[in-house]
Amino acid sequence: LSNNLSAVYWLQSMQQTTDDYATRIWADLAPQKQRWVLVTILFDQAIDPQADEAQALFTALRSTVFTTLKGGQSP
Repeated sequence: LSNNLSAVYWLQSMQQTTDDYATRIWADLAPQKQRWVLVTILFDQAIDPQADEAQALFTALRSTVFTTLKGGQSP
């Protein structure tokens, strides 16, 4: 395996997106339970997560997850 791998993850509900597991755990204590999705992406090369191409991918994935969480069809 190459040492030039990159990974990105986040936790997402309809109300919020976070990379903090504690935020996700604390959300379970709220009276209104939320459905959550853990999004994990492993790249086979090093990437800059701030690059425009990466940001476009992340935005599209967040949008698809949001649509799915609210019960709609993903594009």
